[in-house]
Amino acid sequence: MALIRLIDLTSSVRTTVQSGLRKKATQLIKRCLDKYIAWAAEDGGYSHLKIVPNITTAVMDAELGEKDITSTMKNRMRALAMAQREFLRVDRDDSFWDVSEVEGREKGAGFSTLIVEKYLKRVEELSESAKAPSRNGSRQGTPRPGSPSRDDTTPTRRRSPPSPISNGLTPDEQQSTRGQIKYRHKPPVVYGLFILRTSVFLLTVDSAKGDSAYVSFHVDMHFMDRHQSVWNALTAAIAVCLARDQLSERTDEFEELSASVEESESEA
Repeated sequence: MALIRLIDLTSSVRTTVQSGLRKKATQLIKRCLDKYIAWAAEDGGYSHLKIVPNITTAVMDAELGEKDITSTMKNRMRALAMAQREFLRVDRDDSFWDVSEVEGREKGAGFSTLIVEKYLKRVEELSESAKAPSRNGSRQGTPRPGSPSRDDTTPTRRRSPPSPISNGLTPDEQQSTRGQIKYRHKPPVVYGLFILRTSVFLLTVDSAKGDSAYVSFHVDMHFMDRHQSVWNALTAAIAVCLARDQLSERTDEFEELSASVEESESEA
């Protein structure tokens, strides 16, 4: 039944657009994809768990230029990958599960969305920091791990060494820094389904390859093409099911959702 709804999505999108409601088509696609991901969570036996997501869906702003759209998709994929790496670190930060800083950014969002938004915010901040010119006119990178700062003497919660993302280190230095980080097991491949008007782009990134890992574009699905209804559905379903199979093998890593969080997840 879940797959049939995905197959019917192409027809539903065409009907919506032909009725003059083109702007509603993107949200229709997102709702359907999110419902399929929710079904996969039920099928995989982790819908009741506080998971770190390995797949994301997002609607792209069609008013942006090609470069900005591409950058937005890449940033979101890198955030998803970063969340997986930070979760799997042996010395995981005590504040990993704290999403209070982004709760106002995505009102009504469930925990899985908020944890991605938290790391998206971090990726964006580090990216901007790397682009900012320093006083001597060179590019300003983020502080290297171990660099002294004015906060060094301020008592804080325990913080793990930062990930080496866009911090001005050379590739060899980044590789050396990553080599010092220990994971409980290899960070996984993560998936993204990005909606632009009536098309969906499938992207992946291997989070085990670090912050500079290549973001792979695989295919775009056209939901206005009536001849592609089955192909569209199967392509999206394969990505979702690969993500499901991966998480279903890791259920022992996650704790039960609290009643309040589970309720907000279902509402979202």
